[in-house]
Amino acid sequence: MDKDGDEDAVLLLGLESADKGSRYYLGAALQSDGRFVGGQSLFLGGNITQPTIVLNDGMLTASYYYRVGMFSNTQMVARTVRARWNGMRFELL
Repeated sequence: MDKDGDEDAVLLLGLESADKGSRYYLGAALQSDGRFVGGQSLFLGGNITQPTIVLNDGMLTASYYYRVGMFSNTQMVARTVRARWNGMRFELL
């Protein structure tokens, strides 16, 4: 992701809480001097399906469905997020 030739990683982070339900974030772990270093995560949303994540030439695309409303029988809407790593965090495009 930082184009230094080391293997880096994109992380899907999930947070479960009794009062707010599920929330999902994208994070990054960049390899530097044999160690992984993270940055700020990007909030994807709550009550979403597992995203499909593609990283191509520094551009990250995450596609998923999110629930409109609080109930399980509400409509699911498709969403695609595109972002690029700026060295500290993902910037939405």
